[in-house]
Amino acid sequence: MCLDYVTYEPWTEEKKIGYKLFVPNKDGTKFSGLFYNVSKKYELNEIYIDEKDHFIYSDTRSYKTGFHIFKTEQDARSYGGISGKVLVKVEYSNVVAEGYQNGWYGKCHCVVAKQMKLVEIVYDYYKEKEKCV
Repeated sequence: MCLDYVTYEPWTEEKKIGYKLFVPNKDGTKFSGLFYNVSKKYELNEIYIDEKDHFIYSDTRSYKTGFHIFKTEQDARSYGGISGKVLVKVEYSNVVAEGYQNGWYGKCHCVVAKQMKLVEIVYDYYKEKEKCV
């Protein structure tokens, strides 16, 4: 997952709220990333830090690696749909870039942050699917 358009490269330690899509494990207690770190298992209420010091090169400019977090719930839903995924509210800080990623339903506003904490599940596809049965 890379930013298609980098609008600017801020650095702020301020904590903010955003949204991230994950793939849940079988019991729904741990989550994997959609594209990168798929073997890493994330859990609620844990703080994660990207300690890599690498750069990503987009069409508009370069930026440091980090966790790609959508600014709004709608941006996350628009990125790739929610079928088979869990939408998690996250607290993030140490933003290294901001921009847009092309999603299924248009441009999605996104930040790249060095630190995130998974706060709560906003939507779980499998639990919603069970309600329909």
